Amino acid sequence: MSYLRFSPDEYGLISRLAQEIPLSWADLPALKHFLVAYLPLDRLDLTMRISRLDSRQMRLLYEHLKNEQQDTARTVGGHLFTEEEMDTVAEVCASIVSPTRFLRYFRMGLINHLRDLHPELARKVARLSERQFERLYEQVKGRRKGSA
Repeated sequence: MSYLRFSPDEYGLISRLAQEIPLSWADLPALKHFLVAYLPLDRLDLTMRISRLDSRQMRLLYEHLKNEQQDTARTVGGHLFTEEEMDTVAEVCASIVSPTRFLRYFRMGLINHLRDLHPELARKVARLSERQFERLYEQVKGRRKGSA
C-alpha cells in the first residue's frame, strides 16, 4: 500500500496551492515544478520533500489532489450539482462545437444552451466564479473521458 506522509497542515498548504491550476492540464513533472516553485520560502523542508518524490509518489499526490478538486467542483459555492445536472452539463458541453481555449466564452455558450430547457441549471452555472467553472469543466471533461 502506498501513501505519503504529510501533516494536515502540509497537505492543506499543498492542496490550496494546487487549486491555482487545473490539474488535468498539468502532467506530473509540471505539477511537481509548480509546487516546488510556489511553496512559501519558510516551508523549505516541505519543498525539498516534494522535489524528491518519485513518479509513483507524484502520481499518488496528483490523484488525491485531483479527487479533491472534483469534490470541490461538485459543491462549488455551496451549489450542489446533482448527478442528473452533471449529466446534463456533460451532454451540453459535448454538443457545443466551440474551441475551449478560453473557458469564459465557452461558459457563455453553455449557459445559453442551458437557458431554454434547464433555466435553473443555467443560473447555477452563471453564479460560479471563473475558478469554480474551471473545476466544473474539468470534472465534466473527466466524465466524458471515462465514458469513452
